[in-house]
Amino acid sequence: LRYIWYRSEISGTPYSLLLVHASPTENMSFYFKHLGVPVIISFGIVLWASVWLAAILAKLYQRLDKQKKLMEHDALHDPLTELPNRTLLADRLAHAIKEVKCDGDDCLAVCMLDLNRFKEVNDALGHEYGDKLLIEVSKRIKEIIREADTVARVGGDEFAIILRHADVNKATNIAERISKSLKSEFVIDNERFHISGSLGISLFPDHSINPENLMKYADMTMYHVKNLNYEFAIYNPDQENKRSNTLSLFTDLVEAIKNNEFEIYYQPKLDLELNRITGLESLLRWNHPTQGLISPDVFIPLAEQTGLIRDISKWVLRKAMLDQSSLKSKGIDLTVAINLSAHDLDDYSICDYIESITKKLSSDPEKIVLEITESAMMLNLSTTDKILSKLNNDGYIISIDDFGTGYSSLSNLQKMHIKEIKIDRSFVSDMDCNENNARIVQGTIGLAHDLGINVVAEGVESDTVIELLQELDCNMIQGYEICEPVPLEKLILRYWNQSELMKVSNGL
Repeated sequence: LRYIWYRSEISGTPYSLLLVHASPTENMSFYFKHLGVPVIISFGIVLWASVWLAAILAKLYQRLDKQKKLMEHDALHDPLTELPNRTLLADRLAHAIKEVKCDGDDCLAVCMLDLNRFKEVNDALGHEYGDKLLIEVSKRIKEIIREADTVARVGGDEFAIILRHADVNKATNIAERISKSLKSEFVIDNERFHISGSLGISLFPDHSINPENLMKYADMTMYHVKNLNYEFAIYNPDQENKRSNTLSLFTDLVEAIKNNEFEIYYQPKLDLELNRITGLESLLRWNHPTQGLISPDVFIPLAEQTGLIRDISKWVLRKAMLDQSSLKSKGIDLTVAINLSAHDLDDYSICDYIESITKKLSSDPEKIVLEITESAMMLNLSTTDKILSKLNNDGYIISIDDFGTGYSSLSNLQKMHIKEIKIDRSFVSDMDCNENNARIVQGTIGLAHDLGINVVAEGVESDTVIELLQELDCNMIQGYEICEPVPLEKLILRYWNQSELMKVSNGL
């Protein structure tokens, strides 16, 4: 037994009181009997609270971890296609290059892809269809490349591809398959699309061991391919020098607009029925201060790529119509043909600009021929139709240049208010010795006349061709057999004088 006692002195006596208590005869200890149950209950409460708190913290951690991974994914992937973005692409490319360096005799390729005619889909059907088309494109690319490769979306309609263990032959083969796949018809919500792609390829280590340079070279090659209407190409170091020259030329082109360095050369158009010159085509030339005359084939594509073409077009419109007004004051009343670019047909304000110059110079709209190419006309049909309809209603003559090299049809031309077509020189120049081209010219003239459209044959370089065109009832001709493009002053001296205005000189 256990005893508990208490002793207390009794004051005023020699006695004390002693109280003794014996514990009960049980196995349970005193402390457990009096404290055990509360401790167990408290422990249970603490344990329950701990488990509950741990569950909440675990759930919170899972949510935070999931949110973190989602943020990391969003930061490294394109939200539309779920493909890696430019940041993740750069990381994977750097990692791939490190592995290649460790492997020794290995290589890889970087491809940059840009879609052609994608803007037409967005403009015609809206961004919803454009987004769906991008998703389908990404699926087709992923089906072609291998699991070890990477495809990323790096821009609006631009994709980048890392091809592991790929030499020039392997990269070319995959580029061909991608190009072929993109040219196959896309069907989205019963709408059918036809697009294509331009691919530029750079190789490690042949072209560079630096990931940034590989991307730059592939990108530069892709734009080179796009400008030449190719499907794909391998990077050529010579393009770097060309790019440097292009940048320099761009700076000069900006200054050329400010410093009025442009000139207009004119090529006469001969009316075969009247046998006299009734019109001129204005052709732009750049008189560079150090390089001399620069061909339009060199600077016009650059102007179109940089957006300067709009300012140049306005300069040509103003200058050509001013020259026409000057000729009219001398008694020479001719039509003047002025070329408009695809960029001009994408901006409705061009109509107001043309109208303002016409009113300022008191020009006759029926004497102004506005030439556009087939490809430019078909690029953005909805906007182009509105612009051409407005210009046609105002009385201007709409002419299609280089007819036969684009995608239009004569029925489309009638709907687009076209009054004149110019058969491309590639069909005209050798029609006297090329039977197929002669048939094409004959058929085009016949169908155009049935639709009430006048025909101009350009690229006439021999008397035989002139005779053939006369037999086919071609309305007008122009080419080096008539006259090469020359400045207006020389043209006046060559063909006109005060006594016989608008007549063909004896030299014809």
